[in-house]
Amino acid sequence: MRGPVVNRKRILIAEDNPQEITELKNALEADGFEVLTAMDGKEAVRVAAAFRPDLIILDVFMPQMSGGLVRLSLKDEEATSEIPVIFLSHLFSEKEIAGQDIMFGDELRFGKPYDLKKVVQAVETLVGVPV
Repeated sequence: MRGPVVNRKRILIAEDNPQEITELKNALEADGFEVLTAMDGKEAVRVAAAFRPDLIILDVFMPQMSGGLVRLSLKDEEATSEIPVIFLSHLFSEKEIAGQDIMFGDELRFGKPYDLKKVVQAVETLVGVPV
């Protein structure tokens, strides 16, 4: 069992499906990450600006503002421009998402349903494994 973790890596999950938030949150917290959540795009931008997470897991299609627009908004602000993003989408396969570089840039993308272990491994690769 791990002792108290100081300066844990902070992950923001921006997703409008409560079940997916719970699954991702539980997996990331079990791995030692601090997890913040947002259920729509505008909330994701507010939370990212206020808490400056180390990484954002971002659903492509959300209420208020799409994931692509959230990413563009964050990239326009100096304080959040360098935060890596992992996109999730149930409407595209991973192959189809690959052709959407204007909106998604070179950010990592997973089609839904995704392999939860692969998403957690991607987070660890991008921000480091919690100690």
